[in-house]
Amino acid sequence: MSIKVKWEGQCTEDVMVLQGIQQGAKLSTTLYKCYNNVILDSILKSGLGARIGDIQVPAPTCADDIAVLANSTADAQGILDIENEDLEHFILRCKELEQIRSKYCSKIEQTMNENDTSTYKKIIQQGNLLQLIMDCTSKDINCYSTVYENIETLARNMCYEMHMLRTKRIT
Repeated sequence: MSIKVKWEGQCTEDVMVLQGIQQGAKLSTTLYKCYNNVILDSILKSGLGARIGDIQVPAPTCADDIAVLANSTADAQGILDIENEDLEHFILRCKELEQIRSKYCSKIEQTMNENDTSTYKKIIQQGNLLQLIMDCTSKDINCYSTVYENIETLARNMCYEMHMLRTKRIT
């Protein structure tokens, strides 16, 4: 994705956006609900974080931002660990989603190997597959714009299919 800034009738050149969920895109609210509601529920169940009287307030949200409120660094780290664990489980480890994950990870690997066979292996060895899937910000692929765009499309499709299967099984 790229953006331009318009100021006093003049537009800048394209600026590449290398991470995050696009504001107003069709999948933005679905992806937000898919990931963040599960994370927020897990944080509440943990009992970690700040309280106002009897009310837990460990992770207030506004739009797509989540703040972490805690009375100790241990609680704050616990909340951050929950956030990472839930997302990682959904994307990389949930057994019910293995078929979808395998299909798309194979396509991502194939796409990357078309330009450079060592980059995908390097990303896997560094444990950065989750980062690659979520926002395509691996510094190793930023120089390949078509590869980047293809991986971003595959990652979005994978997350959407995984969410749809998960939602179908829950309801």
